[in-house]
Amino acid sequence: MKNNKQILALLLLMNVSILFAKGFSNPAAGNDNKGIDRTNLDTTISPSKDFFMYANGGWIKKNPIPPSESSWSLYSFVQDVNFKSLWEVMKDAANENAAATDAKSKKVGDFYFSAMDTATIEKQGTKPLQPELDRINNIKDIKSLVEVITLYQSYGISPAFGFFGDQDQKDSKAVVPYLYQGGIGLPDRDNYFNKGKQPEEIRKEYVKHIAAMLKLSGEDTKAAAKHAKIIMEMETNMAKSSMTMVQQRDPYNIYHKMSIAEVTALAPNIDWKGFLTSLNVKDATYFIVGQPDFLKEINKQITKVSLDDWKTYLRWHLVRAFAGTLSNDFVKEHFHFYGTILNGTPEIMPRWKRVVREADGDLGELLGEVYVSKHFSPDAKQRTLDMVNNLIAVYRERINKLEWMKAETKVKANQKLDMFMKKIGYPDTWRDYSSLKIDRNSYFNNVLQSNLFAFNYMANKIGKPVVRTDWGMTPQTVNAYYNPTMNEIVFPAGILQSPLFDPAFDDAVNYGNTGATIGHEMTHGFDDQGCQYDADGNLKNWWTKDDSNNFVKRSKLLIDQFNNSVILDTIHVNGELTLGENIADLGGLLIAYQAFKNTEEGKTNPTIEGFTAEQRFFIAYAQSWSGSKRKEALIEQIITNPHAPDNLRGNNPLSNIPEFYKAFNVKPGDKMWRAEKDRVTIW
Repeated sequence: MKNNKQILALLLLMNVSILFAKGFSNPAAGNDNKGIDRTNLDTTISPSKDFFMYANGGWIKKNPIPPSESSWSLYSFVQDVNFKSLWEVMKDAANENAAATDAKSKKVGDFYFSAMDTATIEKQGTKPLQPELDRINNIKDIKSLVEVITLYQSYGISPAFGFFGDQDQKDSKAVVPYLYQGGIGLPDRDNYFNKGKQPEEIRKEYVKHIAAMLKLSGEDTKAAAKHAKIIMEMETNMAKSSMTMVQQRDPYNIYHKMSIAEVTALAPNIDWKGFLTSLNVKDATYFIVGQPDFLKEINKQITKVSLDDWKTYLRWHLVRAFAGTLSNDFVKEHFHFYGTILNGTPEIMPRWKRVVREADGDLGELLGEVYVSKHFSPDAKQRTLDMVNNLIAVYRERINKLEWMKAETKVKANQKLDMFMKKIGYPDTWRDYSSLKIDRNSYFNNVLQSNLFAFNYMANKIGKPVVRTDWGMTPQTVNAYYNPTMNEIVFPAGILQSPLFDPAFDDAVNYGNTGATIGHEMTHGFDDQGCQYDADGNLKNWWTKDDSNNFVKRSKLLIDQFNNSVILDTIHVNGELTLGENIADLGGLLIAYQAFKNTEEGKTNPTIEGFTAEQRFFIAYAQSWSGSKRKEALIEQIITNPHAPDNLRGNNPLSNIPEFYKAFNVKPGDKMWRAEKDRVTIW
């Protein structure tokens, strides 16, 4: 269970890309075909009609979604391979003599042993929760209520609101405390208000789920049903005062620097000095408040809602947060709602995989050290660095040639590009886990201790110089990200492996897939959010007014392209919500294409296995998005996820590129054709 504050900080303060949204083929495709497997194509579909299905139809037929997954893609496949590698590491550590092994391996082994000791977990039942249930039951007044809300921030639960430490958006050298909207159990505030049969059914099922979990925790049927309705009402009130995801895309909307005295005046029912002291935050002089109106509402609810109802609410969020560590009846009920109802997943994944996923978050870099020693070669790191440098050179060239941007803004853009921090593979300095307490006695306690460790690691940074060597993802993660306040691009070792990337693949394939991913992350530095941060990572306008207006006009065309895309029945993609990712996809593809054209293969355009190099580049790009998603998960993605569905990410950027039309003879009237006036080029 990754610490909620860490996840929140990543999602809000980074433009995290991909999020396992991509897909591809079996790694066995390998080097014999240099990365393009013809059996993954569906040649019954014209590339000028639906290039995504032309490139991926064969793969989709061969790779149905496993019953324990809500979607399936290359990225989830490779992550699955990584998990199996980590599983072997954890099993070996657990089987070693605990007294003879080193401290790091002992932690890994003990964590795994406690998580797989289902006999003890079943025997314990709700006993691991009892101290916390007693703590909640002992709430006597507002002061003790706030004390529990405060403590649970360090548990990774975030009741009522979220708290985390991160860089000040306008002073990136300072690490400061943030207060953010939270407190709900559905994925997003819109889940509480969207109209229609499907969202209304989810809300009904959510109330049933809360009641079922409360009943498992010891309440009788009547009390659990009553309390579930109370919790739903409390969360709905919190959601009413929450910003939408689109509103949160403007970083100025969620930046409100307030002194401790000002926050106290805003929400006086919480002792904010005491709040910081209780969490061992010593050097904070101000907060960044994401949503002041939300904090006002929480302040009202603290006195308006009865203590008994608050106790009920806290019990629910405690059980919800740690359900995966408890007996199987909790695990099954939690999966029933969050897996099956929300995402359409018919079967829960095997326990070993759930445990490895948990450990990946809780023991990330402990496992990462072992992972990179076995699975990440110096050759892969150097080849990636070469590609990064090639793409930066192309980016600079493209910026300097932009006809819609003035020279003074180009200077600032180049400064930002020059100061990109490149992190490839794994951290230079590994995190010290020596203070993390893990034993073989309680899975619940091990996860709790991991959450406390992660929280304290984060909170201890507040008031101290920024640690620029820190990573926001583990090395074994199959993903990548751009962080605007660090002005850094980060590519973990997990994403830099076959069949996503292989030094043996030809340049067309590597640039079409990994090159476009690198360009994607670079472009996040210049998307609708990233472009508002300067070279030092500060939220600061560096644009002329005319250039800003031109950027907005071009972005509006991209918004319209996606708003007009229908996915299911009448469900449209939200072009504003997905704008940052769509800008990054398009920019990344254009930059990767030009960088590829600078290679020897790109210059000569040889035919390999029946495809020109340019065709291979575009096929590799489209195949990087190959994947399937269950209907329920797709609907939830459209509501809550800033990434558009994979088929649109595979098709839409290509429809803006004349070179793609030429490579596959796309003509006016074809579905992949877009009139020149409707095509978008930003970067």
